[in-house]
Amino acid sequence: RTALGASRASLVRSFVGETIAVVVVGTAAGLVVALGASRALQAMVGTLAAIEPLTALFAASLLVVAVCTAAAWPAFKASGVDPLLALRVD
Repeated sequence: RTALGASRASLVRSFVGETIAVVVVGTAAGLVVALGASRALQAMVGTLAAIEPLTALFAASLLVVAVCTAAAWPAFKASGVDPLLALRVD
């Protein structure tokens, strides 16, 4: 994309945006599965407490922030590479 004229900010935004989309979908699916498993175990055991929505929301938010932070640094570093230099090395 850099070779076609994309700016550094555009590259970082694109990479982090794609990462956020994958994380949000995965987190939502994980919360649905966890809620279903919690309800199934609660029905079988009876004494098991259900998942608290505030706790699940906090954990999901923490996961999204951690992944976005982890994705931003490599995206920023990769966006600074000169495309001609990268092609010559490979």
